[in-house]
Amino acid sequence: MKFTKLLEGISDLGDSVQDKQRTISALEVGHIWDKLVARYDIVEYTNILNGFVKDPDLKLLMAGGIKVLDRHIKDLEKISTKYGIPMPQKPPAGFVSTTNVEALNDRYIFRRVFTGVQSFLPVHMLGFTQAPSSTIRELFKAHLIEEMQIYDELLEYGKFKGWIVDPPAYRI
Repeated sequence: MKFTKLLEGISDLGDSVQDKQRTISALEVGHIWDKLVARYDIVEYTNILNGFVKDPDLKLLMAGGIKVLDRHIKDLEKISTKYGIPMPQKPPAGFVSTTNVEALNDRYIFRRVFTGVQSFLPVHMLGFTQAPSSTIRELFKAHLIEEMQIYDELLEYGKFKGWIVDPPAYRI
């Protein structure tokens, strides 16, 4: 796949945006745009929740997650610019709350972030399996692998904190 990606990169040299648009499918454009919109929404939501986190370890996990989201956003914005894909509206730069909502405890925040990561894994996989372009498939694969690693770390952290809802034991 890296060889094909290299060939695609070489063949793109000197091409206009219109020429490059002929090398990408409408399905790939849809996946890129949808993932960018979702990433923008997730960053905004994560920043809001982060304002209520008290646990220092959870704050560190959230900060690491925001870094990954920002990196994914840069990747998606770069490829959107390359192919002339319109950009969705970006979320506000930050969030500062003036209220303290007791319902937003660390367990609740962790559960929202964890289920968000959990539900986004199939989105990465679907984009990967439906992308004919090796360049875009490679990007989606990298994002999927990184998201899987984050999921694994969150799962272990949640088990350690007792925030994972364990299914009942199977007994005969």
